[in-house]
Amino acid sequence: MKGKRLRIPKFYLAHPIKDRHEIRKWEKEVEKRFSIELVNPFYDAVEIGNMAAIDRGDKGVYDAAFDSAEIVEGDLGLIRDSDGVIAILTDNVSVGTNMEIFYNSHVLKRPTHIIIEPDELRGHSWLRYLTNTYGGRIYKSRSDFETEYLSKLNAPVKGI
Repeated sequence: MKGKRLRIPKFYLAHPIKDRHEIRKWEKEVEKRFSIELVNPFYDAVEIGNMAAIDRGDKGVYDAAFDSAEIVEGDLGLIRDSDGVIAILTDNVSVGTNMEIFYNSHVLKRPTHIIIEPDELRGHSWLRYLTNTYGGRIYKSRSDFETEYLSKLNAPVKGI
């Protein structure tokens, strides 16, 4: 339709804090190549200041001085304001990522797409249930996610 723009889907990007730098690079590349907005809690929200303190070495990754209510409620709000969650599970344990998967899938009953990089977790009952029940899917790698989901979600953006 002429004059009417399609809305770009917006997904909350759940992932381990210890992988944030490497996943941020992937996120930016994906946003350049596809019509999608990824909301990264470590860079697009209240946690920006916390990340700066961690990167300077002033605080640890799980420092008790961080305001837990501000972080959790902020993340939950970002998830509610998104169309769903894209979660990346790596070898680094992440309680927050698992909570975000559960909240989006079971509480909000929305699609959660999970990229599970450790092979042994792909068959996990909870992850299969939460993705399959609410319209999400499990992917074995970020490149598979791009090929199997993003390229079908919308055509790649050209010329950016």
